[in-house]
Amino acid sequence: MKRLNASETLDLISKQWAGTKDIQKLAQCGENKARQIKEHIKKEIDNWLMPSNEVPMSKLVEYLKIDIKYLKKVERSMKNETIEN
Repeated sequence: MKRLNASETLDLISKQWAGTKDIQKLAQCGENKARQIKEHIKKEIDNWLMPSNEVPMSKLVEYLKIDIKYLKKVERSMKNETIEN
């Protein structure tokens, strides 16, 4: 599976909901592990009203401990390098 760069990661986590494919991309795992992660998150928030096959992206970001501030910093740095070249 292709590793996402900072910009791609930020684009993906801007979605409201995460499905199995999104989890696979962000966690860089296979389908079975992605389903386990999704079920773990669903158990933590079982009283939420949500689509049956998705979990809130905010909870996935929290679960995976994705550092959004760092990603934004890297993205700005990458854009600056592109402009300079």
